[in-house]
Amino acid sequence: APDETNHNLAFGSCWHTAMDVIWLNADKSVNDSDLLVIAMVAFMETWYEYYPSEKDTTESMFAGDKDDERFPKTPGRAKDMLHHYIRTKRAYVSKYKLLGVETPFIVPLPEFTHTFYVGRKDKTFRREEDGVIDIDHKTTKTDGEIWSNTFFPNSQMDGYLYSGYLNYGDEYWGIEIDGALCQKGSAKTIREDFPPGIGFKTIPIRRALGFVESWLWDTTFLIKQIEAHNEMLKVCKPEDEFLRAFEKHTTGCGYYSGCEYRQLCAYYENPLRFEGQVPRGYKIEKWVPFDILDVTKKHIDV
Repeated sequence: APDETNHNLAFGSCWHTAMDVIWLNADKSVNDSDLLVIAMVAFMETWYEYYPSEKDTTESMFAGDKDDERFPKTPGRAKDMLHHYIRTKRAYVSKYKLLGVETPFIVPLPEFTHTFYVGRKDKTFRREEDGVIDIDHKTTKTDGEIWSNTFFPNSQMDGYLYSGYLNYGDEYWGIEIDGALCQKGSAKTIREDFPPGIGFKTIPIRRALGFVESWLWDTTFLIKQIEAHNEMLKVCKPEDEFLRAFEKHTTGCGYYSGCEYRQLCAYYENPLRFEGQVPRGYKIEKWVPFDILDVTKKHIDV
């Protein structure tokens, strides 16, 4: 992974940690002000993991946010967002039975014996009138139809639906996107009692089973492609002019402000020549969905 901090991902991780605290404690006898403090403590603990040099100063939490080049994804703006989130959504959060927080899952894929679909879901709760629902927290700079449309079609959401149907059967209702708007601010406000640039949006996601089966077919096809490329890789050699496996998908190079691995494709015609070395500007980072975040466990009880 790139060894520079991706600020969008960092802010999203901090927001998720704060959401864990709020959802775990929404139905407890703690007032809104104290819940905000606890949520911000969790937010900042994760923030300092990404920005350890800022640990000895609290200025960024309360002042100077708009002068920070990272604004609006800053602790000060997050504090305002969390305040309004607790004020307007706590009653909704505490109304239903929480079944899991940052819960890992593993489900089989029919055509494979040793390959599984694994991940981790932000929240799972039961709503009496509907059944079991997964919650996925998202932060966004846009609140319009374009952003809402990104969730259909959407491989991540369809994969979650697949695992949900397998785990809960007819009890499973679907997914709700818990969207949090984080803009610099404008004349427009989502609600009159919200500051400009702050807002929340819930997007329900349900699919006919045919769409879920389509996701399974696509996923199975991609896995078989990966397996085929792994077989091709076995006969590739460092002295080859270029790598004859895993073709480049160059149409995606410009997505999300540019692919983070673009320079590897551009300068390493055969990466096998550098096997065992970590390219400059990168680091090895393993994603393990079965590790529960320590910071979440610290704040389960108030």
